[in-house]
Amino acid sequence: MEDKRGPKDRRTQLCSMAKCGDLLEFRSIMEQSFEKMAAFKDTRQKSNAVSGGLWVWMGEQAARKITTAPYSRDKLRSAVRELRELRELTVHPLASVAQEGPSILARAGVALVFIPAMKEASLRGCTRLLTPNKAMIIHSLKYRSLSQFWIILFHEIAHLLLHILKPGETYTDYEEQSEDPREIDADTWAYDTLVSMDRELELKSNNPNPEPWRVALFAEKIGVHAAIVTEIFNKRAGEEIISYAYMKKEKLFPQLSETEAKAQTS
Repeated sequence: MEDKRGPKDRRTQLCSMAKCGDLLEFRSIMEQSFEKMAAFKDTRQKSNAVSGGLWVWMGEQAARKITTAPYSRDKLRSAVRELRELRELTVHPLASVAQEGPSILARAGVALVFIPAMKEASLRGCTRLLTPNKAMIIHSLKYRSLSQFWIILFHEIAHLLLHILKPGETYTDYEEQSEDPREIDADTWAYDTLVSMDRELELKSNNPNPEPWRVALFAEKIGVHAAIVTEIFNKRAGEEIISYAYMKKEKLFPQLSETEAKAQTS
C-alpha cells in the first residue's frame, strides 16, 4: 500500500517512535545504535548510518521484550558445539526453524529477532551484548536462502563467543569485511563449526568438483544441509566449484519465498 503521509507526518512518527524531540536527536540515537554492534555488512552496497542504526534500534526494542535465561557463553558454546542443537536444525525446512532456533538461543541468554532488511541499511545480521545477562542477535533474512540464514547466524554467534566480552563495546566500522580480522575470525568459526575443514577435505579428496548427488550424500553424513556444504565449499575456494544453478535444479539449495520470509519477520 502506498504511503500517503507527508514528510512532516513521517518525521513526527519517527521522532515519536524513538521518543526524541527532533530529527537531529533521532539521527544521533540511530548513529549510536549503528556504532555499538558487531555486524555482517554488505560493504559493496550503498548504506548510511541512520538507516543501519534504525534497523539495529528496531531489533533491540524487539529483543528487550523477549524473555531469556541469564546469558552464558558456556551454554551458548554448548548449544552449538557439544549438544549441537542448532547445527542439527540446519537440515529442517527453514520456515519451521523460526520457533525452535530462538528457543535454543533463549536458554543461553540470547534473544534472536528477525527484522526485515531496510533500504540502505546493508546489514544481514548483527549482535550486541545488551546487558551482562542478555545478548541479542538480529537477522534480516536478506537473501532468503537456507545457507545464508545459517552462515549469518553462526557468524553472529561467533562474535559473541570470540569478541564481545561486555555490554556497550564499540566496533569500528570497516570498508571491506575482508580487512577486519574479527570478521575473518567470525567467518572462519562459522564455516568450521558448520563444515569442518577436515570433513571438507574428505569430500574433496576424490571429488575436486563434486556432483550434486555426492554433495547431498556428504551433507547427510555430516548432518548439515547440502546447501550449506555448497556455500561453504565455494566460499573457501573463492570461486563457484559446486554449481548453485545445478543444486537449485536438483532442489538441494532451498530458498524462502517472499511470503515465508515476511512471516518470519512479522
